Amino acid sequence: MKEKISIKTSERLFYLILLILCVLPEIIYIGGLGFYWDDWSQLFLHTKFGDAAFPDYYAYNRPLSAWTDMLFFPVCGSSPLKWHLLLLLLKYILCVLFYKISNLVIPHQKKLSETASLLFAVCPLFSQSYISIAYTQHFTDFILFALSVLLLLRSVSEPRKSLKTTCFLLSVICTILHLTVTEYFAFLELIKIPLLWSVVRKEKNSVSCLNSITKYYAPHFVIFILYCLYRLNITKFFPFAGTETPDLLYLFMKSPAAGIRSFLKNLSVDMLYPFTHFLSGLFAFNIQSILTATELLMITISLITACFVFFFLTKIRIEQQDLIRSDKDKVLENGSPVPASGRKPEILFILICFAGIFLGVLPFLIMNENALNTDDPAHADRTFLAALPFVCIVFSLLLKKFFPNRKLYAAAAGLTVFLFCHGQMNAYLKAKQFTDEQNSFYQQLSIRIPGIMDGTAIVDDTIIFPDQGNFATASALNVLYPNPIRENGDVPVWVFSYPERLRENHGLFNVKNRIYHFKQPAADYIYIDHDNRYANCVWVFTPEDTDNPHISDLQRGWIEGTSIDRIEPGKSFTPDDKIFGHSENNWCNYYQQASLLLQKEEWDKLSELTDTVLKEGFSPSDNRSNSPFEWWPFIAGLLHNGKQEEAKSLADEAVMTDNAYGSFFAERFSSFH
Repeated sequence: MKEKISIKTSERLFYLILLILCVLPEIIYIGGLGFYWDDWSQLFLHTKFGDAAFPDYYAYNRPLSAWTDMLFFPVCGSSPLKWHLLLLLLKYILCVLFYKISNLVIPHQKKLSETASLLFAVCPLFSQSYISIAYTQHFTDFILFALSVLLLLRSVSEPRKSLKTTCFLLSVICTILHLTVTEYFAFLELIKIPLLWSVVRKEKNSVSCLNSITKYYAPHFVIFILYCLYRLNITKFFPFAGTETPDLLYLFMKSPAAGIRSFLKNLSVDMLYPFTHFLSGLFAFNIQSILTATELLMITISLITACFVFFFLTKIRIEQQDLIRSDKDKVLENGSPVPASGRKPEILFILICFAGIFLGVLPFLIMNENALNTDDPAHADRTFLAALPFVCIVFSLLLKKFFPNRKLYAAAAGLTVFLFCHGQMNAYLKAKQFTDEQNSFYQQLSIRIPGIMDGTAIVDDTIIFPDQGNFATASALNVLYPNPIRENGDVPVWVFSYPERLRENHGLFNVKNRIYHFKQPAADYIYIDHDNRYANCVWVFTPEDTDNPHISDLQRGWIEGTSIDRIEPGKSFTPDDKIFGHSENNWCNYYQQASLLLQKEEWDKLSELTDTVLKEGFSPSDNRSNSPFEWWPFIAGLLHNGKQEEAKSLADEAVMTDNAYGSFFAERFSSFH
């Protein structure tokens, strides 16, 4: 007879597979992931202000949450890898806690708990785990909430009085701690009521059950009510706070009918989104890229995770309740009989799951937002982070409903994990590509602007990285450049975008965001274009560049006043390669070097660089370097050194690439002579 694997061994294998599912989707990208979005502002604070400034920084919207950054920054510092590894660890801990809670709530549905936990490990309904510093807070918050639930449920079922009291007190402490971090998980406090009911429902009568729930939940409820009162009146305690406003409540007070309509609309969107828009997006494979090496690798890794899940659910998991024993012999792992109500997922348990989804998205409903209509669409799926465990349980229930056969169930679960894993890896791939884009931008600026005067504004006609905003980019630039915080407390550099404002209508550069202040005269700026459709590289303009044929009239006005003398060409620094990657000998870096050498009028070095560029095969007709504007520094160097024929040859080739530059080169050749 084939020897069966023990329950203890099976449990260990489950935790191992859970770890594999947490790690595999990110493992091929983790070394190339950097910082994103709010990561930059927190990193800026750490590097230039010091960790003691975090309480003032968070006084803006979450005054009590500074302790998480003060805890983790001494450990991770400015290393992206350490932050991503930390977030992976927190994610795994959260998955384990979710599994343990599920086992307490539905002990007779172990396979369901395992499947839901495995789905939770890879589900890309929340796909922003690459934003490592910012979401370390959220995962810490989620872990504390999960611990408060687990300890509360353990305190109910624990027979030893001393341990029961310890678990209960620790659960209260975890509740207080998790409410100090973010508001995302606050309303999940109410889900503790039905979860308690699921544990104490074996009481003799409903009155006894209600008394037990009241006794155990009352302290948590009081803490929750006090927290709500605090959040609603936060500006009274912290006058400079900039918290999200409860727009739905304001709308309801102004027009109850409009408030109810808006609430029902947003509620229907958010409750249906995980089972409609999200699922349909998982099947959106790009046919053109399906045979690329990257796509094939992602498919292979996703298949490996699916095989692990299928193997575990069919070969390893000994289902003492569902698969081995007959109905009359079914027992729980502790030896007690399985209640009849536990043999099939109960309607009430399904309602608990949907209540959890509702409470998870409720903070965003109160802000009068939904996943398809939000002020920050790039990060909209954070709406579902708190609801994610309940969504995964619903997915598991659906699998069990439609695939009662064990092997079919395991195959369906494996396919779901495959799709989830592939979706998660796509998110990491996009994050890796965005890291490369960011690194290229910052490396180019560090070459073209090797030193920058304090109080310099970097101005563009559009937001440099729209999914992050200027706050994040300005923070990153202050991390990039070694300039210290100024004596008056102002930051040395900031980023502005003016898609419509004319230069002559512009006053002071003035921004105040959290503890960051920047105030400078209107003339103290350097004008750039980071994403011109006719460019290969970042363009840092000089006042002479108004003749560029591919700029708007608005840009031309700003370029006329750009203060190129705010660049300190005699300085140099090396960007931190852990944060900004390694500098490469590519076209854009050559172009930025040439532009700087032209500004410094170092003609011999510019001539040497031109020879290097040409020897490496770059030309105006090469797809890597086919922007005529970017060839001007090299052509100017050739003209200065008397190599008119070579200069004219490059200019003619450039004009053949883009004939809009015909007059540009003609006038510059004429003025150069």
